[in-house]
Amino acid sequence: MLVRRLLAFLIDYVLITIYALLLLSVAIGIYGFDTLLHMKPDPIKGYLIGFFMLTLPVLCYGYFMESSHYKATIGKQCMKISVISLQGNIGLLERNILKFLPWEISHIGVHGLRFYIDTGAEIPFWIWVLLIFPQIVVIVYLFTVLYYQGIYSLYDKFAKTKISL
Repeated sequence: MLVRRLLAFLIDYVLITIYALLLLSVAIGIYGFDTLLHMKPDPIKGYLIGFFMLTLPVLCYGYFMESSHYKATIGKQCMKISVISLQGNIGLLERNILKFLPWEISHIGVHGLRFYIDTGAEIPFWIWVLLIFPQIVVIVYLFTVLYYQGIYSLYDKFAKTKISL
């Protein structure tokens, strides 16, 4: 089960990466590479664009695929595993929000970091917290997946979901 879950994650991550590269290609096509590199940083605008163009579609992909009759993302379908929720679709929504929350917190930190670096201002401590804390959470997620042999992660425990064959 553990190997299947990790491979399912890898497949989904490759799909998400392809989607992100497609978004980047569209942005380069519209603005040009040099323009994108030299844009003045606006952390709020950058964050909102990233949220609505990348994070929200990825979160919806996970939620809608897991709440469909497949009960699985494409990666999970390839590995013949599915997600079971004791709370129905609410649990699946909680699961996906908790799964992607560290990613989103990191995005806030990255946009803030770029702003402070580009403006030459000192990087505040809270930016480092936004960059480091999510990494710790992801490591905890990984250790719980390993500990529970792929059946649960910490976010599965909170959302009352589990992985099944």
